[in-house]
Amino acid sequence: MGQLHARRVHGNPDLELLAVIDPAGVPPEFPKASSLPPLDAVIIATPAHTHRQLAEPLLQSGVACLIEKPLATSIQDLDALSHFHRLSVNHLERFNPAVRALPLGLRPRYFAAERLCSFQRRGSDVDVALDLMVHDLDLLGWLTGHREPSLMRATGLPVMTSGVDMVEAWIEIEDCVAKLSASRVSSKPQRSLRLVSDSAYYSLDLRQAQGYSTRTQDLMRQELKLDAGDAIHHMHQAFFSAVRGEGDFPVPAHQAAFAARWALAVSEAARARL
Repeated sequence: MGQLHARRVHGNPDLELLAVIDPAGVPPEFPKASSLPPLDAVIIATPAHTHRQLAEPLLQSGVACLIEKPLATSIQDLDALSHFHRLSVNHLERFNPAVRALPLGLRPRYFAAERLCSFQRRGSDVDVALDLMVHDLDLLGWLTGHREPSLMRATGLPVMTSGVDMVEAWIEIEDCVAKLSASRVSSKPQRSLRLVSDSAYYSLDLRQAQGYSTRTQDLMRQELKLDAGDAIHHMHQAFFSAVRGEGDFPVPAHQAAFAARWALAVSEAARARL
């Protein structure tokens, strides 16, 4: 992800890429804001447990930060970072063209997400809930107004690591029921999302989207129009606009912390059943 961010920034004529720093071997005291050149923003794409160590000194000096998901891997680090206002977390699915095609103000009554991929060492330092499911937990919180769940159950198994590599969760939030599945040991990748509101049903594979009206006896299918550009383009556009003072920071820290806390709770519930 760091390489992808760097390529996109380097190719943007409105931005100047000053440095790319490889996190391998970075000493514990890095970064010291006083030793860095003048910066408007930093993108942090390092293992999640290092996010607070790297971001906090920069944020304290007023440098805006775009941090890869999850925001952090402990409640203490989440609490420490969640009050910074010049911080965004790279929850890309909010900027997925298929998600952006959904009607504004959609409030789902039913939310079903399935996210599968083959095993990769990248991200395996955390359970699959923090690695993959956190994307869909962020969407769930975003679409339901970040209300606390009244019920959360989860079950999961280790396969390739000592942590949880496959997990399923059932979450109830007032009038919304959510069913989420994530696996990083699948032979076939899949990212699907199904939403049911009071008057419509939506089916997304996060590359395309279809809507169905439920106001009549027959499902009336309608293809949703997708924006040009991909999710990282839209995220960068929103983040750097906020850095310039032209809008709010997307995916603010307190919302990203909400999703990460849910992911930690899912992992804890799954581990308790092992």
